[in-house]
Amino acid sequence: MKLVAIGVVLMAGGCSWLMVAGPPPASQPVAGAGPPSQVAPLRSPVGCTRQKFAPIVDTVFASMFGAGAAITLPAGAVVLATANGDDYNQFFGGMLLGVSLVYAAMATPFILSARSGYRDVAACRDAYIRAFGSSDSPGYSRSDSYLGP
Repeated sequence: MKLVAIGVVLMAGGCSWLMVAGPPPASQPVAGAGPPSQVAPLRSPVGCTRQKFAPIVDTVFASMFGAGAAITLPAGAVVLATANGDDYNQFFGGMLLGVSLVYAAMATPFILSARSGYRDVAACRDAYIRAFGSSDSPGYSRSDSYLGP
């Protein structure tokens, strides 16, 4: 039963992958306009996600699992270092190290999903600014949307 619960949590990582839509390409082929090299400029990034809710949720879960790994890894190392041949302490220290690896594995999809979500949101906000020519669009600006390359 615990294995099923762990699998469900691992698969749950990825709110941003599921809920955040990036902007359409900056230019798309125009149907019936001739060769595929002719493209039309972006008219509106409608349909992309400008809210950071999903990446923030991913960040919260990644932080919780990362904190679990950060706590159990040194605890397991200390228990193993002070075991002095005691089978129980060696077992317990090994279990703590194993738990830290599980926490790290559980944090990984959330970290990757959050990174992807923040990038897509930033790209959408920049596309919105480019399309509508104003940085005064409903509370969004380049400064709070840029995450880097």
